Amino acid sequence: MADGQPASDHGGSLQAELDRVRAELAEARTALAAREQALNLALGVGAIAIWDIDLSSGQVRSSSDLGRFGIDSSQPFDVKVLWRLLHPDDLQAFRARLGQLLAGVDVGVPYEWRVIRPDGGTEWLSTRSDVIRDAQGQAVRLLAVSADVTALKEAQGRVADINDRLILALDAAQMTVWEQDILTGVIRTFRPEEAVPGRSRRELHEVTSDRVEDVYASIHPDDVRRLRAMTPSDIDEQGRFGVEFRLRTPDGGEIIQQARGQVRRTGRDHNVRLIGVTTDVTEDRRVKRELETALRHREMLLKEVNHRIKNSLQLISSLLSLQAQGVADAGARTLFEEALLRVRAVGMLHQRLYQTENVEELSLAPYLAELAHNVAEAVTGTETGIVLAVDTPEFSASPDTAISLALMLNELLVNAIKHAYPDGEGQVRVLGRIDGDTYCLRVEDDGVGLSGGATRRGLGSRMINALIRQLGGEVLNEAQSRGHAVELRVPTERLAPVQRG
Repeated sequence: MADGQPASDHGGSLQAELDRVRAELAEARTALAAREQALNLALGVGAIAIWDIDLSSGQVRSSSDLGRFGIDSSQPFDVKVLWRLLHPDDLQAFRARLGQLLAGVDVGVPYEWRVIRPDGGTEWLSTRSDVIRDAQGQAVRLLAVSADVTALKEAQGRVADINDRLILALDAAQMTVWEQDILTGVIRTFRPEEAVPGRSRRELHEVTSDRVEDVYASIHPDDVRRLRAMTPSDIDEQGRFGVEFRLRTPDGGEIIQQARGQVRRTGRDHNVRLIGVTTDVTEDRRVKRELETALRHREMLLKEVNHRIKNSLQLISSLLSLQAQGVADAGARTLFEEALLRVRAVGMLHQRLYQTENVEELSLAPYLAELAHNVAEAVTGTETGIVLAVDTPEFSASPDTAISLALMLNELLVNAIKHAYPDGEGQVRVLGRIDGDTYCLRVEDDGVGLSGGATRRGLGSRMINALIRQLGGEVLNEAQSRGHAVELRVPTERLAPVQRG
């Protein structure tokens, strides 16, 4: 009995140790299960799959949920299932990559491949692999971790498409993108690289200049001084600016560049950067100079044409005047004098076109005022009791429209001055105004009116009616208690306000 007591004590200690080990084992299993649950959660959130492939049996184990691929990962499955998931275009490259891994080449280097889901969708997986070998160095297991990079690949595709469009735009506009760090002076430029046969995609080529002086060395010295003289006043409220400068080429030529940029502040230290684009505008400036030269040449030709027309009309006026002096019949002489006034009205217009910078339009107010006074002087002479008052708005018109208005005004004035005041005393008024979308030119008097004798019918009236129809306007005859008024109404679309700079 004495010998049995120690045996009983020894058995109790063994049982206690066994219980302690069981408790620790249960605790370890609980911790392992918790960690496995946390790992699975992390794998699910990160769309990560873990593969353990037994190379001898071809069985695959995975702790990840592969349900979206139609795989029950709760138990081992045949590696052929993976082969069936592979995108056909990636199958050959995938097999080549496995051969490299088994040969110990680029182990741990990631590679990408596509898998096809049962629903027909495609996912991109980025995978890192390692090979487990036995004591003899034979590969027995392949361990791999794959991450779903589909969203990344799609984003990269969109970025690549944007990059392609940007390169096409920069190519088409002959632009270079640039940025400059004001504090360090570093300038980085980006321009499309040259197209390479066989390559479907081009990239932006970056050139970095650590010193702004290196960039200035290729710019024309006069333009460098102008660039250095730029001040904050050259930058608008949004921080934008623009400048042109000339680049010198190795053959001694020049390239005209137009730079447009903006001031940006970045980072917590508000570092100042200039960013913008530079465009080759050499050809644009050449075309502009040629157009300006052609325009000046055209204006010179038009001036010369107007000058010659004016001289020709002046010669015709002189001939008509001489002819009128030799006509004894008063009625015939009157016809010559009226024709002379019409020719002079046209000649005055060409004189003004010859003297003005803009031959496309004529300021009406001074032209009509000069015409009215010339007509009055020609009809009545310098010693007369007829008083002329002219007040017209300052508008411009094309030469054709101005001639039509001038000829109609000439006829109306001749009639009013000759027939309104038989006693040679009175006032004739030429008044202009804008009535909505209509330009109104009015000739009125306080004389005897149409009842005074002259009906004012004839060539002049027919001419006025024909000209007003050409202008899309109308003629209004107004009988007044004293005198008579005629108003020419022309759409303002035929006229344009005088541009004043």
